Amino acid sequence: MPKDLGVTVDPETKSKKHRIEFSLKGYVKATNVYVVGDFSCWFPGAYPMKLEGETWRLTLPFYPGEYLYAFMIEGYKWISDPKNPLKTRNAYGRECSVLQVSKSLLDAKCFGGDGKIVLEGLYHDQTPVFLDVDDKLAHIKFRAKRNDITRATLIIADRKGGTKKKEKMQKFWQNKFFEYYEATIAVPKRRGAQYFF
Repeated sequence: MPKDLGVTVDPETKSKKHRIEFSLKGYVKATNVYVVGDFSCWFPGAYPMKLEGETWRLTLPFYPGEYLYAFMIEGYKWISDPKNPLKTRNAYGRECSVLQVSKSLLDAKCFGGDGKIVLEGLYHDQTPVFLDVDDKLAHIKFRAKRNDITRATLIIADRKGGTKKKEKMQKFWQNKFFEYYEATIAVPKRRGAQYFF
């Protein structure tokens, strides 16, 4: 069963991700074991594990959410996690295990317009997942717990914090746990602009 080693923060992008340790006991004669999953498009070579004693281990960063995974031994033997009771089948029909990161957040019940917001569900960082900028446009994304908020607004401010523009964000995607909003704006000509939600 994967172990949550806590949240890590990247000082440059301000991204907050959970450090999840995968482990698989045995298979000590194998030359390679990989973690495969929907987070790597099931590519078997993306995440090689390291043998420590009699256990293969690998730690990866994850945003809160639900992910599917399995272990690939020697590039051909596929097994779900024997220590994880949560199982399902992936889009290819293969049995795999289910990883739930930040289960308390995933289980939080939300009702838009009730005056309560699950603050842990609100998220933005400066990685390309949430901030995609080219020389003309900035695509700014924001995550909220599903059914928690009724609207999202992007506020562009100058260096001193004075409001310059408000942009309504559009919901562009959702899964069973989260909704994602996006606004596309022209890149400000002057450096130092700030944005808020």
